[in-house]
Amino acid sequence: MRTIRSVVFFQFEIAKWSSMISSNQIAVLSQSLGLHASVCPGEDSVLCNDVNGCKEEAESVLRNMPLLEKAGLVTSQGDLSRKGEEVLESYRVSGAVILAIGNEPGVFPFSHQMPMGMLTVKEQVLIERQIEQLLEAGVSDITLVIGRMREQYFYLSEKYGVKLLTYSDHQNRNDHAAVLMMGDHLRNAYILRAGEYYECNPFASHVFKSTCLGLPAKSQDGGRVISCEAGSVRIVGPVFLDRDDAEKLLDIIGDSYDLPGTLSMAWEDFLFDRANGFDLSVRLYPCGSIRRFETLEDLCSFDPDFILNLDPQIMENIHKALGRDCGKISGFCPIGSGMTNLTFMFFAGGVPYVYRHPGNGTESVVNRQAESRAIRIAHELGLVDSFIDGDSSRGWLVSDYLADCVPFDYTDQDHVARSLAAIRTLHESGEGIPYSFDPYQDAMKLLDVLRSEAYPLPRDFPQMEECACQLAEHFHAESGEPVLCHNDFYAPNILIHGDDLDLIDWEYAAMSDYANEIGNFVSQGSGYSIEQAQDILPYYFGRKPSFEEMRHCMAAIGIVGFQWYVWALFKEMKRQSVGPWLETYYRAANLFGPYALSLY
Repeated sequence: MRTIRSVVFFQFEIAKWSSMISSNQIAVLSQSLGLHASVCPGEDSVLCNDVNGCKEEAESVLRNMPLLEKAGLVTSQGDLSRKGEEVLESYRVSGAVILAIGNEPGVFPFSHQMPMGMLTVKEQVLIERQIEQLLEAGVSDITLVIGRMREQYFYLSEKYGVKLLTYSDHQNRNDHAAVLMMGDHLRNAYILRAGEYYECNPFASHVFKSTCLGLPAKSQDGGRVISCEAGSVRIVGPVFLDRDDAEKLLDIIGDSYDLPGTLSMAWEDFLFDRANGFDLSVRLYPCGSIRRFETLEDLCSFDPDFILNLDPQIMENIHKALGRDCGKISGFCPIGSGMTNLTFMFFAGGVPYVYRHPGNGTESVVNRQAESRAIRIAHELGLVDSFIDGDSSRGWLVSDYLADCVPFDYTDQDHVARSLAAIRTLHESGEGIPYSFDPYQDAMKLLDVLRSEAYPLPRDFPQMEECACQLAEHFHAESGEPVLCHNDFYAPNILIHGDDLDLIDWEYAAMSDYANEIGNFVSQGSGYSIEQAQDILPYYFGRKPSFEEMRHCMAAIGIVGFQWYVWALFKEMKRQSVGPWLETYYRAANLFGPYALSLY
């Protein structure tokens, strides 16, 4: 069984020898005289890292320079001969393929708003840094494979002369099909993902065999860990494939293309799951030198100014809210992110605050005018004391940082009683805004989109839809005058701090049926049974509810659960997974919908 061998060259070694021979000559020596570590023993070994052995062989080669001169590879002055140049030329890198099809690791809330490669990190656009490193190494034939949001990359063709190739199947298949599509472009070429950050330039103009990059297994920089007798290495970053190994990879992907389970496989799966079939070497780099950002926290810890790169207006917004004399602004740190917005803490004059940054495109799904008016009303009512200032057109907010918050607990009667009393205060305020929201109608709009896209709805969906339809008829028939509602009233948006309570995230605020608040409170993660949901109603009404009031609230839970379930299916269709929330919403709709309908 073939194994991966390890060739380890460190920059300091090349620098030490540079006064004697060039790095290209070192490359020729390594190929001509077999400068590489021994094959790892044992059939299960796939990696080895014999740094000392490699160094000793290199020094042995240098002591035997006369042999290279005799072979005609170098001149008596130690320069590369014509024959040496010819030998070296056969190992020239033919080009590079950068995969930017939209499935590279993303960072919420930006994963669905801009490609990972277009994020600015340490004042450089990630993909521009990768391209410039390739060009610096002498690799000029660069192909960028683009898919989702491909228009973001178009300018790179003119700026750097890179080739753009559209991968149109990115919504149905992972990037293995894009690699298969590249064919000849993979031979003697690098393959890499857009959006990775390489501290040192890992590319070279000449490479002698298929090579991948590795970090110590303890590194937290993404990738996969492969174990062997000599230890473990985390494989991450670009891969160079020579002609033979590129052919093998293409054959494997082609043979597996129609097999079950292939659709979601990344191209690396085909390579490293069959690593013993390839003649791969590993270049070992220190921790942190190759980074694949998988969380917003990773990004911000690496580049503390990343937040400011998102929008140059952020600093101006903060000054507008706090005043020009607010002191030094620093210490940006994400404290939460969702599908639409980013929330982070910062310090101004040593005092902590919170800034809510709206996601790109949210203006098409969020009524910022309604949000702004509602939050200012809630502030006057004492329901959101932390609010300082915001912008009704752009959607940013600045608030006080509440350091003593505790997580909302659905089993804590005090938490439940205080929150339901607070939302009742909003409903009884008599305040209003010229915007309305109906969860059932919202679900129907999303359902029209799902059906227009021929999204395969679950087998039991027709029964759920019919139940929601009948329930909505009864619900609307007995609804009274709409009141100002939060419409996203559930645990993450309820901040408990000491004896106070703040309601945040008013993006869905509008005039609505009061019971929709109960629907959100219960259906979005309470885990309540029917009996438990009924038991909390006195906290809202301040008394035992009538049968009709209880029935109306149970119907709202079923309808709102159905609305969020349809929303979750819509997100899944857009390849924006909502995780376990899909099951949460399904349970609420399926439990409370039929029960409430039975009460009419």
